[in-house]
Amino acid sequence: MSSKQDALSNTSADDDDVSDKAYENETFEEDSREDDSYEEMSQSTLEQLRDSHKARTFPNKTFTSSQIREIERQNTILMNKILTYNRKPSKPKVTLPNRYHPTSAAINRKKNQKKIDWENQILLRKSQTVKPSIKY
Repeated sequence: MSSKQDALSNTSADDDDVSDKAYENETFEEDSREDDSYEEMSQSTLEQLRDSHKARTFPNKTFTSSQIREIERQNTILMNKILTYNRKPSKPKVTLPNRYHPTSAAINRKKNQKKIDWENQILLRKSQTVKPSIKY
């Protein structure tokens, strides 16, 4: 009975290895991009990731080793995405400039200036329409 169980477990382990190799071939490009992001990370960041991972490692009775590797790989990808997103410089928030609210004194100054300009225009027109009274 134990030999049958051993044979079944060996077969499933071999199948996992074959599927793992095929999966690794399919995701070679993705893995190479991940390697580049590891190189960009600082050494302290990588150490923190490793240390935090070690702190959370418990004996696993639910998943097979290949499933654990896949979960770890996906977690690493997600962590890299989070870290690269956080490393990008944040766009400065575009704030609308505060609308200028003129003071009452400024409003009165403008009103007086317009009145003066209007009166000056009237005087200019009058002076242009006047005929000279002395003939040379």
